[in-house]
Amino acid sequence: MANYPVHFIQIRDKLFKLGDNIEIEEDFDYTYKIVKFDFPDTPNDLFDVTSIKKYDTVNIFFNSFEQKEQADSATFEDCKQVFNGYVDLINCSESKAEGLSTNITCKSTFGLVYDRTTITKAFNDTIPNIILKGLQETGLYGIIPYAYVSSDIDEIYISVTSEYNFGMVIDEIKKTYPIKIFQNGDGGLWITSPSFFQKTELSSASIKTLKPGENPTFILSTWEYDLNTNITNINYGEETKNYNCVACYGLNTVGAAYDPIGYELQFGTSVITPENLSVLPVYRRDLLSNVECRKFAYETLVDLNKNYTVTFDSYYKPVEQLGDSIKILSSRKINPEELWTIKRRVITISKNNINSNITVYRTGIADLESSALAKLTELLQIDILNVQDKLEAAVIANNLGE
Repeated sequence: MANYPVHFIQIRDKLFKLGDNIEIEEDFDYTYKIVKFDFPDTPNDLFDVTSIKKYDTVNIFFNSFEQKEQADSATFEDCKQVFNGYVDLINCSESKAEGLSTNITCKSTFGLVYDRTTITKAFNDTIPNIILKGLQETGLYGIIPYAYVSSDIDEIYISVTSEYNFGMVIDEIKKTYPIKIFQNGDGGLWITSPSFFQKTELSSASIKTLKPGENPTFILSTWEYDLNTNITNINYGEETKNYNCVACYGLNTVGAAYDPIGYELQFGTSVITPENLSVLPVYRRDLLSNVECRKFAYETLVDLNKNYTVTFDSYYKPVEQLGDSIKILSSRKINPEELWTIKRRVITISKNNINSNITVYRTGIADLESSALAKLTELLQIDILNVQDKLEAAVIANNLGE
């Protein structure tokens, strides 16, 4: 493991090999990244910190080196860009010991969609056309280095509210449809479906280019984390939510629900067997049909899946991205072949510590929102997938210990 970290902070056209208590927060649920850092007092002939203003550009570069000599001689070009954004908030304090200290909060460039309106209101269209129109009319097309839409959603026609505020349009899309919209550290924009993260490699057929860029940072790598080597601690989450199946027992009937996406990813097969089901039984004697029971079971399972995640601490890997897959090795609770998706990272870079707090989840129905989930639930209620009889038999066998 590299032991000599180096970071640079660029504010406007000035580059500094300083800055402390840097925290980079990124999450699928955030449209943009958030960065906070302390900027110390500097000689006035170098840079006047009081001149920093809202919307000043901020870039952060980071890398680790095997040898101290490499770190000492490194330039920002030897590092990876891990943030591309602008100043949002500035707080200053002053003491005799430290002088003037400035705490700066930044947003990545896509945060500007909440501060800029479009020329015309948004209207129903395909996802690429809606995003491209918003980028062009807010002036972000010239700021964001590249933008890609995964090919499985590049022709989907969606409905949006007629609205000038492009940020509100983006939030509505993410809430209504199973679509992830996020930025990489270099500022590139991705618009993808959850199933996009299940791919093992990218090809020209995998993505649609909204804006071409030079050497974009592609996602979809798989990383290995080991409790014996590069995980310092791990939290397995609330075990009462770690189920892949729910059985709802009504009055003389039963309805079962499972996560078909997560199940196949976890076990490498779509064949339902009792030993692969971790079943939560719930009892609703007021429900009189298996269709009602299946609906309640799915609602319960979705709630469980959305709230079950695994979190661990490890050394920061700047090449790692949201959406990458990981395997967790040497765990007494997790299958080493099971793939998890990186949902969230909180990265801290300080004088005394370099750490990445990573939150992962199993891709599945936890990714589905609103109308998409309603459609899946509807299909399974009427048994159009032809699995419910076998699923419910397996659930009953599981609960009876057969």
